[in-house]
Amino acid sequence: MRNLRFKHRGILATCAATLIGIALAVPATSAESADNPAPATASNDVSAAAAKIDSTLQKGPAVIVARVPQGVVDALVIVEASAAAGQMSAPFLTLSTEDPGEAAELIQRFNVVTTPSILVVDADKGIQTQINGYADRDVIAQAIQNARR
Repeated sequence: MRNLRFKHRGILATCAATLIGIALAVPATSAESADNPAPATASNDVSAAAAKIDSTLQKGPAVIVARVPQGVVDALVIVEASAAAGQMSAPFLTLSTEDPGEAAELIQRFNVVTTPSILVVDADKGIQTQINGYADRDVIAQAIQNARR
């Protein structure tokens, strides 16, 4: 019984340390705090990301990859998705979840909450295919072809 309690204490201690680390890393967002004003560029970031997406979608069914910049799998997905888009002459765009405006657009417009995510999006029909995780260029090329039908 003592062993079990010790294991749980270790897990609880790890969780508590993680939560404390997150609390220390996230700045306070009190509206009354003069030391911590709301960022003035948040809406500009979202507008810039929205404009980037809109201009890409004007060119036809596009491949959009939601990524974390230092993710190993994310880097492989970008290579494969870019190759598929090039092979199929489709527009290609990557959006970073570390950029506040791009992350907000990914969530609001496409409901993307995992990375990497590969989206094949048509401006008129919306998301045609969403692949969470890795996919090779052949699978992505097939998704582009299906979106054009």
